[in-house]
Amino acid sequence: RLAEMVHAAGLAPAGIDNPQKLTVVFLKGMEIGLPPMAAMESIGVINGRAALYGDGIPALLWSKGFKIKEWYTGEEGKLDTCKAHCKITRPDGDEHEFEYSAQDAKDNELWLSVPSKSPWWRYKKRMLRMRCRGWLARDCAADVLKGIPIFEEVADIDLGRGEYREVKPAALEVPDDIPETD
Repeated sequence: RLAEMVHAAGLAPAGIDNPQKLTVVFLKGMEIGLPPMAAMESIGVINGRAALYGDGIPALLWSKGFKIKEWYTGEEGKLDTCKAHCKITRPDGDEHEFEYSAQDAKDNELWLSVPSKSPWWRYKKRMLRMRCRGWLARDCAADVLKGIPIFEEVADIDLGRGEYREVKPAALEVPDDIPETD
């Protein structure tokens, strides 16, 4: 009934065109501990897969008692030397750290050198941070994430094949002309 009400009110994210799809987003959110409206704002759908994105990751971990520290290192003013660092402390005190560098992004064919709509062109430093946080969260908080993929990683799957296509969270409008992929 909540999904029907949100959909009828016109508050459902673009791309969620019926109450059934919205119900799936609500249920996926409930599985990881997000209330329905928070799930609607933090879960995007890419190729039929629900994925947690953006600020939903730290919000979920913080709500479970995790601590997160993020920072950058590298030569001032030289983005190519940038490294994103993340340290996550579990509620039991176990600490986990990870880093993701511009070189890592280049090695994974994510770091774009030609202008495009890709966030890896427009927001390189931020994307290093998102990748670093996402991988560490998956490694040390799998019990909280319960297998939900990280949106930014799923969106980069086609980019890694050299076929970037703009994929947006469910809360944003998705172009109708996106070709189906395997």
